[in-house]
Amino acid sequence: ELLQEWISVMDKQIALHEWYDAFGDLYMSCIASSGRQSGRAQFFTPPGICDLMVAISDNGEKKSTDICSDPTCGSGRNLLAFHIKHLGNYLCAEDIDQTCCMMTVCNFIIHGCHGEVICHNSLLPESYSDGWLVNEHLGKCGLPSVREIPKEESALWNFWQHRRQEHAVKEVLELEKQAIK
Repeated sequence: ELLQEWISVMDKQIALHEWYDAFGDLYMSCIASSGRQSGRAQFFTPPGICDLMVAISDNGEKKSTDICSDPTCGSGRNLLAFHIKHLGNYLCAEDIDQTCCMMTVCNFIIHGCHGEVICHNSLLPESYSDGWLVNEHLGKCGLPSVREIPKEESALWNFWQHRRQEHAVKEVLELEKQAIK
């Protein structure tokens, strides 16, 4: 009965709007409203604002090779809004709160999003604690999937490691320039 009700709610909401974040709405009304919201400064972006941000950033190109990242994803609703308008892109969700990461994983499964969800402080990428790759083979076999990934397998973590190395090389080159002068 619960599954039937879930499907019914999702059908109604998606008919009104192209995507629906039931987990985020439930979290905000039950958990966050009872004091956790103010203690963690968790305020989820309203769906209309998510859609507006996607519309504002849309340049008309339809590419399915881009990566879209949200460093404070909450339940992933900004990425859901992006996914609806830009199918086939790799989504990277980051949050410090494990519950939020789990909601994002579930939302990715339900909405057919492909990407990764990383639990860490996005201001300190090396703080990686957990990661999940979602719908890795959805396009090939049509079945949703989730698997835990180590940081070395994370596209996002590898991106930050590459950026860190680039920065270190620039610093060394700058020091060499100064030493020559």
